[in-house]
Amino acid sequence: MDPTLLQDNFTRMIFRDAARDDLPPGAVWDSVNLLPDFGAPLRKRGGWSYWSVAPTGSGTGYIAGAYAPFSAGDQVIGITDTGEVIVLAAGSATNKGGTMTTVDKPKWFKNLLIITPDSGGAAVKKYDGSAAPANLGGTPPEAMFAAVWKAYLVLASAPKSIFGQKNRAWFSGINNPESWNTADPGGAWVDFSQPITGLAPLKSALLFFAEGQTERLRGDNPPPGGDMQKEFAFPVGCTDARSIAYYEDSVIFANPQGVYQSDGASVSNLTRACGASQYWQTLLAGYVSPLQDPSLHTVLAGEVYRDYYILNVVNSSGTTLASLAFNLDRKTWFRLSGIDGSAFIRTSAGTTEELFLLQDVASKRVPRLSAMWSFANPQDGSGAAISVLLETPFYQGGRAGLKRWHDLYAGYDIRAAGGSPGLLAEWVTTPEETTYLTPTGLFPETSKYTRNRVPLHKKAHGLGFKLTNSATADDVRIYSLEATVEALEGSRRI
Repeated sequence: MDPTLLQDNFTRMIFRDAARDDLPPGAVWDSVNLLPDFGAPLRKRGGWSYWSVAPTGSGTGYIAGAYAPFSAGDQVIGITDTGEVIVLAAGSATNKGGTMTTVDKPKWFKNLLIITPDSGGAAVKKYDGSAAPANLGGTPPEAMFAAVWKAYLVLASAPKSIFGQKNRAWFSGINNPESWNTADPGGAWVDFSQPITGLAPLKSALLFFAEGQTERLRGDNPPPGGDMQKEFAFPVGCTDARSIAYYEDSVIFANPQGVYQSDGASVSNLTRACGASQYWQTLLAGYVSPLQDPSLHTVLAGEVYRDYYILNVVNSSGTTLASLAFNLDRKTWFRLSGIDGSAFIRTSAGTTEELFLLQDVASKRVPRLSAMWSFANPQDGSGAAISVLLETPFYQGGRAGLKRWHDLYAGYDIRAAGGSPGLLAEWVTTPEETTYLTPTGLFPETSKYTRNRVPLHKKAHGLGFKLTNSATADDVRIYSLEATVEALEGSRRI
């Protein structure tokens, strides 16, 4: 009996917005730590490596960070949960002091790193690449969010203790982040219809997010006078400025309803396009935004690396609930594990692009996540093994009806320098089941691409499979799944 091909195309990756027995071609039900199309249809991600050492100071982890190309030399900056500014480098971490926490990504402008406070009574800070953080000069307003647009630093949304100005944005003097006109009336500011939760500068406009909508400014010169035009953009908002990231000429952002992409004129729902809406909305049940509580809220932290938008969802206790990777080109997604943290930094020096994760609570060191795409490290820098998981569609194995499933075949490659890992296959007999049955055997360790089988001996209308590595593996590659399936005669289907 010739095997029936079940699947050899996994490019659609996870799809959860349909029944498991009705997924689109190339989709799977779940996938963890498997990257698509890197030498195989699915391949275990590489391990991240530690980059910086642990800093001194009172902080227990990082809450924000930025890449700052100072004239004296580029710096990677982390901000701890006690507000300390840490200069991070390969093998070092220098504490520059500071006591201000933030719910925004710091912004670089005119050779200064601008850090906004997350609560009232704290001034906007500047870091010049050398001295300890200090108050921003001039008479800047208290503000929770910042952006750089054209020749201006823009500050927005007075902290929670200052009511009535959470919907206001102020503009600095031209090319001068320490010159401000905050007079009321007659100042360099614009009021919006809703409290501002983040800013996103694009080529065509400056976006002002609220929790449930977005407005935009167009023009070149701010008030007083000026030519800027305020417009309603779209009825979708951003609830966490740390989710804001940029891909080509668009901005990516998130709220409890989904992850979105906009060019400033229109907006698209990435979670819907990727088949992740139901998963996302279940994950975000009970969400608390920074606007509701600056100190105890859910963190949505995201950054773009290559064609991927990497997003962590972290609860108010600092526990990472999920790490998701959205392919912005293909509109697909998959899950990651072992990258717990609430801030990312992408750096770019010449042709080298790096992605760093901030807040490794156990060690306070900074992992280099870009190593996951190089496959050089079989384990993470912490020493933790990388476990893969693939949950397939529920396969009918042909026309509807009862069948005898004899064997499952896999085209795969699983290796380790030490130990004997295998690829464990388990199954369910209905699309709704979540408790898997284990067959008598597993796909053994290999030294090259191999096609092996495990016995099933199961009578069922269809089967859904789960594949995991049974022990620590240096490399896992999955190419195809097949099964020998025999349709039972009509008289024997009862």
